[in-house]
Amino acid sequence: MKKNSSGLCAFTPHPTPACCIMMRRQFSITLLTRYVNVKAALTAVAPCPVFLSLDRFARHPGARRLDLEADALQILREPNAGGNSIVSEALSMQYMHELLGAFDVVTEMRIKYWSENWKKVDYLCSLAPDCRIAVSVTRAMKFPDPAAWTASDAMHLLKKKLFGLVVARAGVCKAQRYTKSILHIWCQTDAIAASIASVYEDVVTELGITENVVLVATVAATESCIFFDDPSIFE
Repeated sequence: MKKNSSGLCAFTPHPTPACCIMMRRQFSITLLTRYVNVKAALTAVAPCPVFLSLDRFARHPGARRLDLEADALQILREPNAGGNSIVSEALSMQYMHELLGAFDVVTEMRIKYWSENWKKVDYLCSLAPDCRIAVSVTRAMKFPDPAAWTASDAMHLLKKKLFGLVVARAGVCKAQRYTKSILHIWCQTDAIAASIASVYEDVVTELGITENVVLVATVAATESCIFFDDPSIFE
């Protein structure tokens, strides 16, 4: 992973179709960028640079439904701040548990801010006993035609979500304070994910974000339940 002139870690797709496949009991994650140890970057005491990790989610053919571990199930069952996004948020926590060993979730409505109207993250979780991170989950999608997605759509989404992520950190209560954050982006198609990757450096530069934010863009082209918020994937 190389830094560009602004100090950001540049998006560097691997020259081969897949450089790493991580098999889990119910699904696999295929890494589409050069391997970066995301967990090490987030758990290190030192600040981490801003970077993007791009991967693809694929449910195993025999997994007709997905079983959630306790933290992801808690997100599924508890109310959030509104919006039809409970499936993407619960599955995000399952992803973080399986890939990063995340545990001890604090759901959206249990996170305390200095003002009730403050920008919010979707959940907090721990990667180590002394390492809490915040996760904001979003979906990059276009209906009725995903091919109509543009770079402008990507920039608008990233500006909105990254701005909210940074503001939320400034307003969280002392007992739940954290330093590093993940923006987890479920992407409807490969092309949408590529557009996210192509513009994120410009967006973080414009917003003045220089460290402690990791973007994870996960292509889930075969999982319409994420984009339609259909909980039947868990039933």
